[in-house]
Amino acid sequence: MKIKLIADSTCDLSDQLLEQYAVQRIPLHIIMGEQDYLDGEEVRSQEIFDFFNTGKGMAMTAAINAATFAESYQQAFANGAEGVLVFTISAELSSCYANALEAAAGFQNVHVIDTRSLSTGGGLLVLAAADMAAEGLDAAEIARRLEVKKGLVDTSFVIDTLEYMYRGGRCSGATKLGADLLNIKPCLVMRNGFLEVGRKYRGRIQKVLPGYICDRLKGQTGIDKRRAFITHTFFDEPELVRQMANMVKELQGFDEVLETQAGCTVSCHCGPRTLGVIFCRQDATA
Repeated sequence: MKIKLIADSTCDLSDQLLEQYAVQRIPLHIIMGEQDYLDGEEVRSQEIFDFFNTGKGMAMTAAINAATFAESYQQAFANGAEGVLVFTISAELSSCYANALEAAAGFQNVHVIDTRSLSTGGGLLVLAAADMAAEGLDAAEIARRLEVKKGLVDTSFVIDTLEYMYRGGRCSGATKLGADLLNIKPCLVMRNGFLEVGRKYRGRIQKVLPGYICDRLKGQTGIDKRRAFITHTFFDEPELVRQMANMVKELQGFDEVLETQAGCTVSCHCGPRTLGVIFCRQDATA
């Protein structure tokens, strides 16, 4: 069966990975002032940070509408697809899933996956689906397996500043002030489709990151070692990112550790100097 993979731009897969695995990315909208841009096509994360730093305000995100999803499904079938798998950011964080599902009602064999995650937490599921399609599984079976697998994805980030979350109304002024005074770097963890605050670290972000990665991986069992991601908004310290990727590799011996830069959605909410390690756990029932 010829299967088409479609993912919204929050999957944060690099252009190289999208091409390698033949994934179509549909961009969310990024609103900066009165201008509407397509995520990853007309605007990149660094431009969001520049917009904020020049005092022009906060960039905002807007979901993909049902008509855009429907157009993509129609094009996929016109190009010979026999089944379509669609991946969206958690339904608890955006209406992308609801809109993709609404559009799918007009088609046969379109399966919409609420990843219950964001960023490369969803990207891991996209690549897993590509692997399964290469093995010859049909779209319905892949979708069934992904319903189990998405509960095994471990997505977390450490952020350097709460400024963006505060300006976006996602944390209080008192919380931000306390974090600033105590130099706290919170770890955000995906749980049940929501981002929640996990462990709180103290110190400079460069010193915090090794401890965070150790907490997520050192001595941990039951981890799927085929693939992990380091996803980040460290545009000015590539060597630090490489060191963290090497550390991830050494701690668990993953077959591959993929480094990607977070897209505009993560950047709008988390700001610069954010880094996460994302991987899957093994299915204990398999």
